[in-house]
Amino acid sequence: DATVPLADGRRLAALAGPAAEHWVVPGAEHSGGLAAATQDYERRTTDFLRMALRRARPEHADEPGSGPIISAPGTPAGDHTIGATPVED
Repeated sequence: DATVPLADGRRLAALAGPAAEHWVVPGAEHSGGLAAATQDYERRTTDFLRMALRRARPEHADEPGSGPIISAPGTPAGDHTIGATPVED
């Protein structure tokens, strides 16, 4: 991938934590997953959105990982866990 090399994608996924998944689509360049693997792409995207929307519902508010899908830019007030992580080349 000329936009995000595989090594960088793997590093970003590792920094995102155990819930992150780094999916490599053979033969697809950046943003080419839909064209190269249509059924897998649609299934993975649908599964992700279903899970994220379910977790965002009020009845699941106490579950780990729940909360707003979209929030205002910047670090939430009082949250010191979000910040830049230095990355070496």
